[in-house]
Amino acid sequence: MAHRSTTSLQPTEYPDIIQFSSAVYYCSEAEGKVQVEVSRLGEDDNQCHVDYETFDISAVSGVKYVGRKGTIAFEPGEMSVTVEINLIENDSFEATLEFGVRLLRPRGAVLGHYLHTCRVTVADDDTFPTNRNADKLRQGRGAEIQPIVLWTEYLRMSLKDRKVRTAAIYNLLTDQVRNLAYLWQVMLTKYLIDQVLADEPLPFFTDPIMPKGREERVWLTIAFSFLPHAVMLVLNRMKAERRIQGMVVNQLQGNLLRKFLNYNEDSRDSVSTSDLAMAITRDVPELVEHGFMGIFELVENLGLVIVLGVLMVAQSDLTAMTPTAFFLIPLAMLMFIYIRHPETERRDRLVFQRQTEMLILVHQVTDHTRLITDYFQRPTMVVSFNGRVAECNRATTLATMFRVTNSEFAPFMTTVIIAIYVAFHYASVVDKTITIGEFLTSIAVWRSIGGAYQNAYKDMLQIQQAAAPLLNVIHYMNLPVDTTERMEITREMQEFGKTAQKKAHHQLFGHLAANSPFVEDSSVVMMNGEKVAAKYPQDLVQIYADNINFAYPPRTGGGMDLLRNASFTIPQGHLVAVAGPKGCGKKTLLELLAGILLPSGHTKLFVPPHLRVLHVSKDPQLLPEITLFENLTFGPSDGQDEEPERVLAICKRLGLSSDAMKLIDDSIQRQGDVKKARQADKLRVPAAPIPAGSAQSSALRELQEKNQVNENSLPFTEKCLLHLARALVMNPEVLILHKPLEHFDYVFARRVVEILREFVDLRGLEKPRESLHLRSPRTCIFSVGHLDNLEDVDILLQVTNKQVEAVDLDSLCRLKQEVGQLFHVLDKNVDNLLDREEFMAMAEASPAMVELFGIPEATDVSRAKGDLNKIFDKVDDSQGGKIDQEEFVAFIRTQFDDQLADAVHALQSPKGAAEKIKEIQAKKARRKQLEFANSPGYKHLDVWDSPEIPAHTAILGFPPTSRKLPITF
Repeated sequence: MAHRSTTSLQPTEYPDIIQFSSAVYYCSEAEGKVQVEVSRLGEDDNQCHVDYETFDISAVSGVKYVGRKGTIAFEPGEMSVTVEINLIENDSFEATLEFGVRLLRPRGAVLGHYLHTCRVTVADDDTFPTNRNADKLRQGRGAEIQPIVLWTEYLRMSLKDRKVRTAAIYNLLTDQVRNLAYLWQVMLTKYLIDQVLADEPLPFFTDPIMPKGREERVWLTIAFSFLPHAVMLVLNRMKAERRIQGMVVNQLQGNLLRKFLNYNEDSRDSVSTSDLAMAITRDVPELVEHGFMGIFELVENLGLVIVLGVLMVAQSDLTAMTPTAFFLIPLAMLMFIYIRHPETERRDRLVFQRQTEMLILVHQVTDHTRLITDYFQRPTMVVSFNGRVAECNRATTLATMFRVTNSEFAPFMTTVIIAIYVAFHYASVVDKTITIGEFLTSIAVWRSIGGAYQNAYKDMLQIQQAAAPLLNVIHYMNLPVDTTERMEITREMQEFGKTAQKKAHHQLFGHLAANSPFVEDSSVVMMNGEKVAAKYPQDLVQIYADNINFAYPPRTGGGMDLLRNASFTIPQGHLVAVAGPKGCGKKTLLELLAGILLPSGHTKLFVPPHLRVLHVSKDPQLLPEITLFENLTFGPSDGQDEEPERVLAICKRLGLSSDAMKLIDDSIQRQGDVKKARQADKLRVPAAPIPAGSAQSSALRELQEKNQVNENSLPFTEKCLLHLARALVMNPEVLILHKPLEHFDYVFARRVVEILREFVDLRGLEKPRESLHLRSPRTCIFSVGHLDNLEDVDILLQVTNKQVEAVDLDSLCRLKQEVGQLFHVLDKNVDNLLDREEFMAMAEASPAMVELFGIPEATDVSRAKGDLNKIFDKVDDSQGGKIDQEEFVAFIRTQFDDQLADAVHALQSPKGAAEKIKEIQAKKARRKQLEFANSPGYKHLDVWDSPEIPAHTAILGFPPTSRKLPITF
């Protein structure tokens, strides 16, 4: 590691910087307000001002919060000002919503590069669809609630949206106009029969204004028959423009996606990709189509029944049959539906379950095709899929047969009523008590009433079909989220950050010791590889962990602590490597630091809230829907980070191939054309033939075609470099990478470490040197699987025995040097590898060194060689038949339980090392035994020997009846 001396840097100016104290603020809707803190960085010895304003993201001003704008004045000595924004509380369900606040027009200071905007996350504590029966809904007992109650509450929830409510009222009125249009046609038909075509027309109230001639009346009647069509055309076009169905679908799908993005770990583990896809693409559209839009058709048909009933009363004398028949039909239908509803719902839910199971298997097969092919399991998968298809078809057939019986009841009741009417009134026609026109009109009206009741009955059956998707959506909407927990942790960190800022300010400008674990005990920071005097107190606030614990949930296969009472500190402006054996918790530690996972219990993990933390996963990911340049600039920025010249420079520094660079440059050149094309696509009607298949299958094929274009078919190594370049383009204050060197050879890995070193030293890559002093320190934390290429790191954290310890880098370097000397002595063929014979030759070439492997020096050569022969397989971690220097070092560290100073001393003076190792291993064994005895995961070994298969993720190839996994070793 290069020596870094303290120098004096004299930039032209260190102005005060105004920014938010955190990138995200959490609040609860029930609190009624949120407080956003604006901080001033610097000596704060002058007065400065800045304007602010709120803006919508997913939350809408006037609906979820009260928009606000104004000016903030910082008086001399004032370090922070709080802006209070009022929330609008309501009991409607809206999954976690966000709005933003921005700073602008500073006077007497400059704005922070990134934190001149912040997001406010509003946690909604309401249940879906409403808070009625909230306890049962939160406990996942929605199926115990009456379906009619759930449905009415869902309607209430949907109609709370003002736009939806307005469109719904308009739709209801439009539908009733259609009923009046039907009445108009019926009256025209009666007028044509009784007043125009009859030989002796009866007096009618329109006679004074109608023409006298029969032919003129016929043509006028024909003209009047077109009037309803013109009116309904206009009204229906206006109805379509209001797109009420699309609004409700978007509302539900948006809520469901936001809910999923805020699930806690338990909830996210319980919902598979197939579950979410089916909920969004199947359950939500079916729920809206049947459960919401069905109500309009039902009301329309009931309105038609009322209109026809009035017509029937006006058409003939009111007899006992009219009200009896009028109310008998709906009463019989309701009773029939009520009796058959439980079985109908059960069969529909079974269909949904079988469809989801089939989709799960399809997803598993498509995602693991290579595994299935390599292990010769294609026939097994085909058989398993055919079985699930058969089960799905069987369930669909049973449900369809039941619905057929349901649907035939209403036509039967209509026929019964018409038969009764004909039986009671045909004699009146013969006696000429009523005209044939009146008799036929009455039959037509009764048939229409029956038809309207039939349609209403079908609407009720459709609404009944919404019960299954409604229960599914209710389940996913009410799964627990971690927003409240994150709110508590974030607020605690913001309080700690505020205290730390004050203490750092006093330490830097008041020369008073901070005496705080959150503040580095120093007044210098790293910049450009050198120590310089700090000018901003926030640069001295450090990452601090105090006795943090973490265990994955037992239901996901965890239950044991991965970290227990782990403590460490990471000052800003350092390059940090995290090492440790496989499965020790390196990835978990990084995800805790990044805020992806939350610590267990009452532990303290403090990451300064004013720092933007970016977590980069191990495996590369590129979004096929956007261009390569848009992929590289995917993260939020200050507007300058995504300049094409900077993006290209970073990619070139990382060593991307000329072909990849050309693809990036081409994507930059056509960036404007792509945006214009996307806007045109929204309005353009496709000239090409519409592809065969459903909308979903067509969209999937289109996505696959995009995946097959050149820029999305790059080699894996190039994708890894682009994955890393995207993180460097975003330029976060804390960059966390999981095994970024894993996919590269030694030379490329060395280049990556050098670039990460430069990212830390220059506070960002390819940024202007003149603004270096205004940028916050950059910290990079990355995990490694081995200890190569770590010469430039500032801190090495070792995760072992559920603890996080800072490794003495000097001792580690000396250990590697000592091992290197021994390795050189044993490596007879000079290939930088030790084969079994060379390793066993240690008993003769360096007999004292066998003590490092627990073999006393006094052991005779032949026996020592035999012991070394057995130990060779343990040292050869890669099982390649040869040992490299890294494996040698790792084994020595294991022997001494990472007590590096003892290991170095033993290499320098091996006498007595075998006894020392024996003591260390005995202590280690006792510690392991104690952990084993106290671990909840091992108290019932039968659970681990034969765990149950989760219902929604059955193991591929196993029969549906299988409940246990086979034990494999």
